[in-house]
Amino acid sequence: SWGHAGDLYMNGHSLTANDINLGWAGSGNIHRTTAAETLTAHNWLNVTEGTQLVMIEGDSAPYLQVVNPNSDGVWAQVTTAATSNVTNQAQIAGTLNLGADMVLSEDFYAGGSGWGFTGQVNMKGHDITARSIIFGWAGAAVTDGKGRFFAGDLNVNEGSTPTVLGGLISNQISIGDASTLIVKQANNQLDGLTLDGSSLSLGGSGLLSLIFDNKEVAGLDWAFRWLGDHATTLEGLHTAGKLTWDGAPALDYQGNPIDVSIFYNDADGYTYVGYTSNIPEPATMTLLAIGAAGVLLRRRRKA
Repeated sequence: SWGHAGDLYMNGHSLTANDINLGWAGSGNIHRTTAAETLTAHNWLNVTEGTQLVMIEGDSAPYLQVVNPNSDGVWAQVTTAATSNVTNQAQIAGTLNLGADMVLSEDFYAGGSGWGFTGQVNMKGHDITARSIIFGWAGAAVTDGKGRFFAGDLNVNEGSTPTVLGGLISNQISIGDASTLIVKQANNQLDGLTLDGSSLSLGGSGLLSLIFDNKEVAGLDWAFRWLGDHATTLEGLHTAGKLTWDGAPALDYQGNPIDVSIFYNDADGYTYVGYTSNIPEPATMTLLAIGAAGVLLRRRRKA
C-alpha cells in the first residue's frame, strides 16, 4: 500500500499452502526460472490489487479469485496454462486469459467488482465448462468471443455482454435487464449455442443477439437452437426485439439468397434460429445430371 510491489523469488523451489494470496496491501510478483517452481494452494489462490500472474502447467488450486486494482488503477490479471490449474470454482473481477480449457466442478463467476471496471475473460479459442456460468458478479463482464460455454445454467446480468461461439446449456438461460448474450459465428461455422433445458428468460431490456458468418449454406446453418417446439415463443421474442440477428441473407447451394428463420425440426426435436437450404437427394442429383446430358446430346444431334 506504499507504492511498492512485493517480490517472491522461487529460486528453484515450490510453494504449497492452504491459501496463497498474491496482492496483500499492494501488488505481489512471482519470479520463476524453471517449470519446477510451482504454486499449489489446497484451497484459494487469490490474485488481487493489480498482481499479474502467469500460471505454469504445474500450478494448481481448487478455487481462483482475481479481483481489484492497485493504487495505479492496474487490475489483477491471471493467465492459465493447463486445465488442471483451477478445478472447482473461479471468481473473476479482473482479467482472465485462458491458455487451456477451464473445467470446473462448481461455478464460474465474472464481473467487475462494483468499482466501474468491466471484467474481461479472454477465451482465446478455449472453452469454459462449469455447473453454472454467471456473468454479472458485482458488475459487468465481457469475453473475446473466441470460445464456448458448457454449463447447466447460464446467467447474464448487470450490463454484461459476453460473446461466445456456441456451446451447450442443459438447464436454463437467464439474461437480465440491460444485458446481452451474443452468439457470434466464426467464418464457416455452421452451429451455435444449444439450450436443452426448459427456460429461456429475458428480463427488462435483456437481449439474445445472434451474428451469422453469412456464408454459403448447404443444409442447416444455425446460431441458436432449443430442445422442443418453441417456435411461437422465439417468434414472440423476435417480434418484441429481444431476440435479434444480423439478418444479412446467406446463399443456398444454388447461389440464391435465403434469410434467417425460426423453425421446428421434427427429425431431431429442436427449434432452430438459422438458415436452412434443401439439398437434392443423390438420386435426384443423378436424374438432373442424366437430364442435362440428354438435353446436350439432342442439341448435338440437331447441330
